Amino acid sequence: MAAFDSYAKLVSAIGDWMNRTDLENVIPHFISLAESRMSRSLRVPSMERRVLLDTSQGVAYVPTDFLEAKSMYYIGGSQRQTLERTNASRVNEIIQMTGEVVGIPRYFTRMDNQFAFAPKVADGSTEDGDTLIELEYYTTIPSLVQGSPTTTTDPEGSNWILDMAPECYLFGALHEASLYVKDFDRAQYWKVKFEEAIVNLQKMGDMAEYAGSELAVYYMP
Repeated sequence: MAAFDSYAKLVSAIGDWMNRTDLENVIPHFISLAESRMSRSLRVPSMERRVLLDTSQGVAYVPTDFLEAKSMYYIGGSQRQTLERTNASRVNEIIQMTGEVVGIPRYFTRMDNQFAFAPKVADGSTEDGDTLIELEYYTTIPSLVQGSPTTTTDPEGSNWILDMAPECYLFGALHEASLYVKDFDRAQYWKVKFEEAIVNLQKMGDMAEYAGSELAVYYMP
């Protein structure tokens, strides 16, 4: 296990590797920027989640940690049907054609913080279990930085990436720190190291996906 297996130790390590004592207040920004790049680049089993969504007035709210949809299903009675993603214009057109009549949806789209369905879906909640939407999606990375929209709940301030591949955090933050102090040669060096670490972690995730290992953290509320 790496010596920086918690947020506090990671912050200390970044300062040590930069050989600077004046970056403490901005190191959290470097970590957040590295997390943003990792969220955009990685699609591994540890980022997968499955949830049941309540529906009301034809829409369902997007989970706060939503990054990208894998698949969406309609569950009504004994039926479970895969929904096809389309654009908002098509969903609105179908809804206008069918009016307020609710039925079995075939399509979905994202509109801001909501999913809309066409034809319009009936109201349903996890309490009554009559009509539900099942969503499989990729989550954002639980942030190590307090105050972020999806902060980790780990008491030590860690998450699955820091546990599994701490070099991703270190190299990513060192790249951002080097840009900050305008050491562009070192920034390029750490950028290459960071990208290599991300590729290796993605390969590990791909192997877990196909080999059925226990890398995945799969959640069903």
